[in-house]
Amino acid sequence: MHTHTRPTEDSRFKQWGLTRQDDITDGALHYLKEGIVDKNRMRLFGGSYGGYVSLQVVVGDSKRDRDLFMLTSPAKNTDKIKTPIFIAMGSDDVRVPLIHAKEFVKNLERSGGKVEMKVYTGEAHGFNKDENVLDFYGRLDKFFAQYIGEKK
Repeated sequence: MHTHTRPTEDSRFKQWGLTRQDDITDGALHYLKEGIVDKNRMRLFGGSYGGYVSLQVVVGDSKRDRDLFMLTSPAKNTDKIKTPIFIAMGSDDVRVPLIHAKEFVKNLERSGGKVEMKVYTGEAHGFNKDENVLDFYGRLDKFFAQYIGEKK
């Protein structure tokens, strides 16, 4: 009989970009080991928290946790990003303010990274207008095709 221990909320707090990434890494390594995916075509995609976890952003107190932010913040570590990034967001997003994405994009471009950004006017934390949803997935499809190519 296996005994599973559930992590406590305290043990997961402030772990974005740290141990919370382990599930993603472990899953990717399992798929590689099983031959389910091609490591040269594997990419990470997510929205809201999934978007943040894709880029390893942390949450905490801006003064007390400053060192942790500098360690894991994508905007402060763009020189370590080696893969092209596509960012799409709403202009009216209050959960993830546009200024955060703009800082990330500016730093990534300064570091020589490849980044594409699309801001949907009048959208908030997610896209509700049909034309924006269709545009987003069309852009995402083109982005993946450009950087991973067609499946052989």
